[in-house]
Amino acid sequence: MESSKRITRCPTCGTKYLVPENTLHKSAPCLKCGNRFKIFFEEAPVTTPVASSKEETAVNQGNGPAAENLESAAPEAGEGSQGTTGSDWEAEGFQLRISEDALTATLKIPEAVPAELTVEALKAWLTQKGVVYGLSLDADLDRLLGGEENRGQEAVIAAGTPARSGQDGRIEYHFDLEASKVGTVRLDGAIDFKDKGEIPQVTEGALLAEKIPSIPGVAGMNIFGQTLSPEAVRDVLLLAGENARSSEDGLQVFAKTCGRPALNRDGRIVVYPELRIDGDVGLETGHIQFNGHIKVSGIIQEGYRVKGGQLTAREIDKAAVDIEGDIQVNGGIIGSKIKSKGTVMARYVEASGIQALGDVIIRDEVLHSVMDVHGQLQVTSSTGKILSSDITARKGIEAAFIGSDASRPCNLVIGVDTQAAGMIHTFKVEIKEKQQKLEKLGGLIEKLKLESNNYAGQIAQLAQVQDRGILEQRPLKALLDELETNNDLNRLAQARFEYDGLEKKIRGAEESLNHLMEEQDHNTEKIFSSQKEIGQLNQSIQELNLKIERIQEQSAAEKIDPVLRVRQTMSSGTVIKGKQACLILPQDAQRVQFKEKRLTTTKESGPPISEWLFGAEDLT
Repeated sequence: MESSKRITRCPTCGTKYLVPENTLHKSAPCLKCGNRFKIFFEEAPVTTPVASSKEETAVNQGNGPAAENLESAAPEAGEGSQGTTGSDWEAEGFQLRISEDALTATLKIPEAVPAELTVEALKAWLTQKGVVYGLSLDADLDRLLGGEENRGQEAVIAAGTPARSGQDGRIEYHFDLEASKVGTVRLDGAIDFKDKGEIPQVTEGALLAEKIPSIPGVAGMNIFGQTLSPEAVRDVLLLAGENARSSEDGLQVFAKTCGRPALNRDGRIVVYPELRIDGDVGLETGHIQFNGHIKVSGIIQEGYRVKGGQLTAREIDKAAVDIEGDIQVNGGIIGSKIKSKGTVMARYVEASGIQALGDVIIRDEVLHSVMDVHGQLQVTSSTGKILSSDITARKGIEAAFIGSDASRPCNLVIGVDTQAAGMIHTFKVEIKEKQQKLEKLGGLIEKLKLESNNYAGQIAQLAQVQDRGILEQRPLKALLDELETNNDLNRLAQARFEYDGLEKKIRGAEESLNHLMEEQDHNTEKIFSSQKEIGQLNQSIQELNLKIERIQEQSAAEKIDPVLRVRQTMSSGTVIKGKQACLILPQDAQRVQFKEKRLTTTKESGPPISEWLFGAEDLT
């Protein structure tokens, strides 16, 4: 049986050879140009001879030696060879240098170049070295070898194509993201609530933001023919919140109403309209829930709840407030529970609980209160105090006085992101609930499909009953007509009885058929509705996962340097905690700031020991 053969080609002159498959790793000189090359197959196996042409040599057809004898058939140097081997090129003084990124190959030309060296031989040598992509044109290589001015010089003879970087997706906002301050702290520490800067306003239908989609990079190739992959690009999610809408392609967000645009911490773009209350929130108004900016000229009284986008009030007294944006209180917050996804500003806080994603800025004092602040807590006046309070502030705490001889010690925590962890936990719980709902909907759809299949079988049976009944009625109808014509009353009565029985059977099948088809249509509607809900749940889960990723990325990207700063005096007994360290102040401290630091000590024996502590620095 004839062994399988394949076609190979000389890389220098292109001459084709038909050789057995088992010669894959052998090398041989070309019988036409004399250059030695390794045999690499280029086509599928063939079992029939390949026709020869003037430029082809059918090695095993009597026109030359067998492939396994090609190596011994190489001509001696100087006997008609048009080129030289790899070792000969280097021996002649040619030096090939490949860049570290394999994007360029540089050849140094010796002072003397033998006249018999050809471009074809040079390319064959480069191929042997692995340089197969981006070679200079033959004419350029010929000038390089033949030009006297190139002697002793280096020239780039191959250049790869570098990978082209893509572009991350981004969002362009058409409103000022920084224009959300609710007041300005003056040099004397007082808060000027009238100086809020320019507050942006938009009209209905205004473009609020647009997404610039990511652009993938373009792969390149080095001189060895290896693909260079570009870096992956990141996409962004453009989300519309309250009083905003997304375009059909999801690339733009527009205002649905007039008001103040803002970007929530969860990445949603919202528009806050305005609700004015002249007086107090109390018996006359009841609880307040409004998605926009709530302006209360009086007091939010005891026992009342306010929920909305932003809040401005004169005072909050034993009330519950939950605000998506900023809270501005001209007076004090007393005995109240406050939640804000923005900044909270007030003159003083007493016996209250405050949770804020932004900063908390208090003018005079914080008394007997509990705070969880994602940003920084600042007590701004020159005599500002924090007394008998438990404060967690991720970015740090600053006040003139902390603690006193007559009050219980304060517990202060800095640098710990408790709110991000809480938000992530909440989102994960929501994701789990939605996934459970997805499982239930999947089971419901399977059940409905089984029912629909059963209905289809029953419908087919009833349709057959109908068709059979109609077919049986036709001869009876003809018989009835004949018996009526012949006035055969006895047989006519019997035939009519049979005909009516078939009619009753057909009508019964029709009623059952209509009922089953209605049930099947109802099932189809429920399947469609459930599938639509599954799509919405999957979209919602994707958005929640993106929120979690956004929070984690923001938390990791923010380079915070939390500091506990006391401009006057901090009382002994104050408890200071960080991510790693804890300190109970042993004595009063004056004009000092504390930072969490890592200290490494080395003893004579054993490995270095690292420990975390709070380092104290004097304020200058």
